[in-house]
Amino acid sequence: QAIIGLLAKMAVDRSVSSSLSDAREALINAAMDALASFGNTIPPAQRIGSLPICYTLRMIPTFILALLKSKAFRVGVNTPLDDRVFGMQQCKSLPVGQLLKSVYADLYPVHGIEKYNTEKKGDILVPKLPLLHLSSANIDRTGVYLMDTFDTIYLYVGSGAPQDFVREVLDAPSFTAIPEGMIDLPELENEKSEMMRNFITDLLDNRPGGASFYVIRDDSKRRLQFFEHMVEDRSESSMSLYEFLQHLQKQVKS
Repeated sequence: QAIIGLLAKMAVDRSVSSSLSDAREALINAAMDALASFGNTIPPAQRIGSLPICYTLRMIPTFILALLKSKAFRVGVNTPLDDRVFGMQQCKSLPVGQLLKSVYADLYPVHGIEKYNTEKKGDILVPKLPLLHLSSANIDRTGVYLMDTFDTIYLYVGSGAPQDFVREVLDAPSFTAIPEGMIDLPELENEKSEMMRNFITDLLDNRPGGASFYVIRDDSKRRLQFFEHMVEDRSESSMSLYEFLQHLQKQVKS
């Protein structure tokens, strides 16, 4: 985490002193250097057909790809100057943990929230939900997913989401009845509603300034705001995580 925080700050400085393309190239070179340095400690026979990296540094390529796709450093996507500058300011000023969450969000499946184990935090019981990789392959139309991007929390509701969840958490009789632009959860007296609100309360605990909250239906125009955070997906202007790893492997070998 400390390495990524330092690289993000250095990339901002490079963008200001040189150019955005130089900053992006420096980030990619940092990933290549980490892979090459560790690869040199492994016998050649063990490196054939693989991309070796030590366990503690295994997330560096993913986080660097996330930085490359962030508003601060992305290319090929229309990015207002204010958004880019704000993203760079976050790279320079946010604590490392919050910075990483802003570029590689936390994604949780919440449609079965009442089934998970809980832990006591203060006066509330908080469910212990698993984290999902930021890939649209993990999003199913029958599920409901919560994404925490540090300054915004999205609740994405699939068109085939469980009726009991829609009714007991969102207070809607059906998926199509979920209000467009919903920005809060109703306080309902049932287990699912209480668990959802407890989980969100725990996410917001000790967070300066809080976070915006949006409920996004699967058929909403705002669904792109949710899916633009899927760092591991391929887009017209950027590589998927798999393609990025292949690119790094080729560059390290050459």
